[in-house]
Order: sequence, then structure tokens, then C-alpha cells
Amino acid sequence: MPIKERLATRQEELQMMENQREMLEYLIEIGKELPDFPVDFMEQHNEVPGCVSKVYIIVSKDETGIHVRGTANALIVKGYLAILFEALEGASPQEILEEGDALIGAFVEASGLNVSMVASRANAFANVFRFIKQKVKDI
Repeated sequence: MPIKERLATRQEELQMMENQREMLEYLIEIGKELPDFPVDFMEQHNEVPGCVSKVYIIVSKDETGIHVRGTANALIVKGYLAILFEALEGASPQEILEEGDALIGAFVEASGLNVSMVASRANAFANVFRFIKQKVKDI
């Protein structure tokens, strides 16, 4: 399934939130669904720069596409990770590198993530995606 379609589902859910509190609760809940992240991968080269919280990401690729795992010490950011990981799972490197910026930007705008969060939290979503994109380039 294309990234755009995966983001559309989450976008619809976020647009139904009546206020910032509901959105925060939603992000926290989906963030709790992230699988455990091995402590061995919490190394500097896996840490996302520019985030207020500690965020660690690993990216791998196989015949089915790109796979992203990670964790954060902030529950809201874990929600961001859950959305990004779900959207990017199995995507081709080409789709992520060529279409990702536009798709992610449109998602953040349409979902309301960019206006409902404090600046440092809203920037975390973009920072994490940029980091993933760089990791994809390096594969």
C-alpha cells in the first residue's frame, strides 16, 4: 500500500479529534503500541538530532522494502513514530526519497499536527522523517 494511503487513515482519525487534548491522548495511545526497542541500538548514530526528547531509529531494507523501528522517551513522540513507521513499512526507498517530503508535509498540515502542538513537538515529526530519509539514502 502506498505511503499516501497509509497516512490517509491516520489523517482522518486525527481530523476527528475535537481538541488538542484528544489529539495528545490519541498520540500517546498509539505510541504505546510500538514494539520494544533493543537497548543495544540506543547509540549516538541512531539518535535523531534536533529533538527535545531522546529518539532512536534504525532502518533496514529487504526484498519487501524499508523497515523502521525506534523509540522515544516522550509518549507523544512515540505516537509520531507509530504513525511514521506504519506509513513507511514496506515502502520502496524510491517512494520515500522522491515522494516522502511532500506526503509527510501534506499529512502534517491536513491532520492538524502542525497547529495543535508546541513548536518543539511539531518539529519532532519532521526531524524524525528527515533522519529516516537520510538512513534510507545510506542503505
